[in-house]
Amino acid sequence: MKITLTVLLQHYWYIIILVFILGVISILFYQKIVTPFFNRLKQKAQLIKKYWTFVFIFVIVSILIYALILVYIPTGNQSLTISIYNNVLALVFAIFVGYFAFLQVVENRRDKLREEADRYLQIEKNYPRAIDIYEKCLAINADDFDAWANLLELYLITGRYDTYNEKINIAKDKKKYSENELVYLYLLFANDLMKEDIGNAKRHIGEIVTYVRDNPSSLSQFRWGFEEVKSSAKFISLNINTKKMYTNLADYLLRTMSSDRKTKFENGEYDATS
Repeated sequence: MKITLTVLLQHYWYIIILVFILGVISILFYQKIVTPFFNRLKQKAQLIKKYWTFVFIFVIVSILIYALILVYIPTGNQSLTISIYNNVLALVFAIFVGYFAFLQVVENRRDKLREEADRYLQIEKNYPRAIDIYEKCLAINADDFDAWANLLELYLITGRYDTYNEKINIAKDKKKYSENELVYLYLLFANDLMKEDIGNAKRHIGEIVTYVRDNPSSLSQFRWGFEEVKSSAKFISLNINTKKMYTNLADYLLRTMSSDRKTKFENGEYDATS
């Protein structure tokens, strides 16, 4: 008997429903178990992680469907059914491999742009050019929190406060790790500092200190450079106490404070000179 797609749909609809249920279960499994696991890892080789996640789910679902065919399809029809299923699997796998290959090309492009943007920011100090390239990076991958953080600080350095205000909440949604939370709180503080809103600046320092006390390991993962802000025209124009507040916070986050100064800082002496 020749099995057509219509015949399969008419007589084996329950297999289609079962495959759909398995697909839903796989998605839930990915969201509840696989994704949280990967999110605990560092932001490296994200594409490789996604690829192997797909392979894992693909293999599990494929095996289950093969088992269903052997159990529910009559023996005389199993060969043809498996042949059709093999072709479907090959097509699906080829599509996804091609998709991941395309993503790899895009990611390589993004990595090169990030290197270029970092060079303009840290070495050449060409801030308008750095902003332009970071924005291109985020057009490729809008989930790159580090790029968002650098871009937001550049907006502050160049006085683009309105643009900063428009986009700070995007960075808030992108932070995943404890050190990201510290960077986010620092950006809130830096915004207040540049606007000379000392009251809110001190409030945000208090939030940073509270967060560090509750999450002491976050400082060991914190990496940030403060020299770009220190060399900006706006920072240079600030009064000495405001500058000291910024310098003290930088020392605190970089763990270069003496124990005595750290105690004073955590007790609210944010602009102490010694």
